[in-house]
Amino acid sequence: MPRWLHVFTMLILTLGIGSVFQTVAAQPAGIPTTVTYIFNYGNTKEALCLGEKVSYKVSIQARVVVQGDPDVSQYHVTNATLTETVQNSNILKDSSTIVPGLSPSNDEPFSQTYTFVAVGLGRTKIDLVGVVVTQSNNVVETEYTLHDTISVRVVPCRLKVITNARWNQSMGPANVKAYAVVYNGEMVGDANGYYSGTAQVVWIVKASIPGCGQTNTLKLGTVEMKGKIDLDEQLHVDLDYQQLSGSEIINCPGLGTGGGGVFAAASPLKVQVPNFGGVVQLQQTLRNPSFSVDTMTYVYVVPVPVPSKP
Repeated sequence: MPRWLHVFTMLILTLGIGSVFQTVAAQPAGIPTTVTYIFNYGNTKEALCLGEKVSYKVSIQARVVVQGDPDVSQYHVTNATLTETVQNSNILKDSSTIVPGLSPSNDEPFSQTYTFVAVGLGRTKIDLVGVVVTQSNNVVETEYTLHDTISVRVVPCRLKVITNARWNQSMGPANVKAYAVVYNGEMVGDANGYYSGTAQVVWIVKASIPGCGQTNTLKLGTVEMKGKIDLDEQLHVDLDYQQLSGSEIINCPGLGTGGGGVFAAASPLKVQVPNFGGVVQLQQTLRNPSFSVDTMTYVYVVPVPVPSKP
């Protein structure tokens, strides 16, 4: 720091402006000079994923403007202290490793690194309070206090989807039962709240005719999943099922063998749950050329934390 800057900071008057404190200095050598102290913690993300870990390296800068000089000089403050407070620890947990009682060296730029883990969904803020100390001959002359906040939004970036459906249709003496289960669907989203994924559907189809016998067929299908989170923090998920195809052959003693090609389509589902997840029951229709039958399908949508980096 230039000697003249150290001298005039002993004499400055403070004027608070928002989250920074601007200081108007006396006039060393007759030159009006202004110093503004500000926090520097880099660019912040629009949103954090549930389970994500984030670090902010916070420092304080002095910006110096000399009247008549178009250039702005910037200096790292060396003698300062900093504290932070999370307004809602149920959303953001402070996991910083800070050794209490340590103060920065007078000849090294001041900085402090804070680390947080997103443990809940929603919005919160990190309040920063910094104190810049000016001194002469190791005697404190003046302290200047800065305030700032970092806004944080935590969203679910991974969603687990589970569905369970069962249809039952009778056609004369014949009966057809169909089961469709999505047991490990996963959707991956971004910080803007859009999700997508493809999941496996396990189908079990049972056909029976009294006096003849029955069949059990296991088939694997897929479901396309897309979703978004709206301004009211509601999750909207669309499930689009692939058409199922196969065949059923039933042997009837004395009558021979019957059956043939079978295909069916499950109607798409539109799900809405809060951003913290939930379970809903939705009507779903199973159709093929011979019948159309409705059921109530259970759909579970649950946020899953992203793996936290060490």
